[in-house]
Amino acid sequence: MKHWTGCIRIMNESVFISDIHLIHNQEPDKKIIDFIRDCKKYENIFFLGDILDFYFPYKDYFPSIYARFFDILQEVSEHTNIYYIRGNHEIWEDKKLAKQYNINFIEAPLKMNLYGYNVMMMHGDEIFENELRNRNVKRTLLNPYNIQLFSLLPVKIVYKLGKIITNRFRFDDKEEHLAKIASHRIKNNKKYLQYDYIIMGHIHYPYIEKDIGLCITGDLRKTGSYAVINEKGVRSEYI
Repeated sequence: MKHWTGCIRIMNESVFISDIHLIHNQEPDKKIIDFIRDCKKYENIFFLGDILDFYFPYKDYFPSIYARFFDILQEVSEHTNIYYIRGNHEIWEDKKLAKQYNINFIEAPLKMNLYGYNVMMMHGDEIFENELRNRNVKRTLLNPYNIQLFSLLPVKIVYKLGKIITNRFRFDDKEEHLAKIASHRIKNNKKYLQYDYIIMGHIHYPYIEKDIGLCITGDLRKTGSYAVINEKGVRSEYI
C-alpha cells in the first residue's frame, strides 16, 4: 500500500520521463533531482530509458552518483508506482540492482490502459532498429566477448570505453528530423494502429502528433521536457 503523507496527490495523472543520461562521475542538475522527488505526486512514473548514460553491472561496484539517484527512486516508490523501461544505454540486466532498489526493469514495449486510453510505451530505439548505428551499439555492447572483456578490465577503463562507444554511435541527424522519421514509420506500421498513444523517448526532442497518438518525451537533461497523461490525453511539460 502506498502512503501519500507529505505530498499533494495528483489523482489520475501519470508522468513519462526519458533520456536523463546521468553520467557516472558527474553530479546531476539539482533541478532534475528536485523534479524527480516531486514526481511522487503522480499515480505512476514511467521511465522510458537512457536514464543512465552508460552502465556495466559489476558485482562489487556501482557508481556513487547512480546509487544516490536510485536511493531517491526508492524513496519516491513509497508514494507512487515506478516502471523502468531500459534504453539502449542500459541493455544489461542486473538482478542485484533490481532487488536492492525494488525496481523492475521492463523490456519494451510496455502496454497498459491508462485513463481509458490504450497506451504503448517503449524507449524508441526500436523504431530505428534497421539503422546501422543503432544496430552497432547494441551488437557491440551485447557481444559476449566484449562483456567478458569489460568484466576483466578496471572500472575506470570500462566507463571510458562505454562513453566512447555510446558517443560513437549517436545519430548525426537533427532530432526534429528523427521525430518526423519516427512519425512516418509509426503511421505505416499496422502494429501501432491499435493504440491510442505510442509514447517513447530516445529522440532528444519533445514532439506530439495527435493524429497518430505519437508522443516523444524529449530530453529531461537538455530541454527539461517530459510528458503527462490524464483523462484528457497526453501533453508535454517542462521542468
